[in-house]
Amino acid sequence: MAGEKGPDPLQDAVRGTIEGYTPQVRDWMEDRPGAWGFLAGKAVVAYRQGLGRGLTDLERRRVWHLLWGTLSALKGRRRGGEGAGLLADDRLHDP
Repeated sequence: MAGEKGPDPLQDAVRGTIEGYTPQVRDWMEDRPGAWGFLAGKAVVAYRQGLGRGLTDLERRRVWHLLWGTLSALKGRRRGGEGAGLLADDRLHDP
C-alpha cells in the first residue's frame, strides 16, 4: 500500500539488541562497567548486518543515540515501576 514503510533496520537493530541481551541491559541499568560498550557494539553490528554494508560515522552515531535514548527511557520506566517487559509493545522512537 502507498505510504507504508518497510522494516527499519536501525530500529530493528536497537530492538534486537535490547531484547537479545537482557542481562547486559540490566547491567547497564545498574551502571556496571562494560555494559554500554557491549550493547553499543552489538547494536552497530546488527545495524550493519541489516543494511548489508559498513556504516558511516554518522550512522554509527545514530545507532548509539537511539540505543542510549531507548535504554534511558526503559530505565526511567523501570524506576517508575511501569511495565513488566523491557519493551512491552512500545515502538522505538528517536528521542
